[in-house]
Amino acid sequence: MKSKLQYTSMFAVLLFSALNGAAFADSDLQANPYRPSVGSPASLPVPEHLEVEFGVANANTSGSNTKTSPLLLKYAFNSSIGLTLGLNPFTQIKTPMDSTKGHGDGSLTLKLAQPVSDGFMMGEELSTTLPIANHQLGTSKANQTINLIASNDFSGFHSDVNVNLTRFGDDQGSGVSQQSFGWSAGISHPLVNKISGGVELSGTEQHGADSTLQVLESLGFNYSNQTVFDIYTAQQKIGSHDRNYSFGFGVTHLFAE
Repeated sequence: MKSKLQYTSMFAVLLFSALNGAAFADSDLQANPYRPSVGSPASLPVPEHLEVEFGVANANTSGSNTKTSPLLLKYAFNSSIGLTLGLNPFTQIKTPMDSTKGHGDGSLTLKLAQPVSDGFMMGEELSTTLPIANHQLGTSKANQTINLIASNDFSGFHSDVNVNLTRFGDDQGSGVSQQSFGWSAGISHPLVNKISGGVELSGTEQHGADSTLQVLESLGFNYSNQTVFDIYTAQQKIGSHDRNYSFGFGVTHLFAE
């Protein structure tokens, strides 16, 4: 119960800080949410301003339930280079026989962005897992990922295409490749007033393991230029039999003086 209380309190404090900061923030600055999609946009957050994302996620598959609390800190030194630090303060995995909870792995990402033409941008991400999870809720060795991104704005729509390759640090098992290929393609558009909607298709391929295919639907609400709330649902197919159903919500806030 104590962990759940701390988990809820953390979200409440961040939410209060976001709303309080939004009232005094510079209205010319705009938050740039990466969540809740699998892929991310090529663009960086506003340079020299901290941007924070926090959410709650719940996933069910084949008799197990996983709850996580993804936290992402984003900082751009300029319009071309930035860093992100991902953490997972709370993770809980339940099965019919057992329940384990603690904190999950982290991640550190170097992000590069290059505008190509009006409305079109390319990006690259070099990421490493931070194997800091306890109670065997993560990896024991770091995974390395390179991700290539193409983002485009056209006719009121925004699209992001991500293609990535991951090399796992842990042994994946007999006959299973140490490399995994992933991809995602998403599109979003304003719906009404401050609400926007998005759809994303993503998947993974790894020799010797089941491939995955996921459809994610999301809604975003621009409380202000600096604060954006989101909610999503996703349906994932794992191999030919297993299904994973997940949902979650969160907030992105740009801290501006």
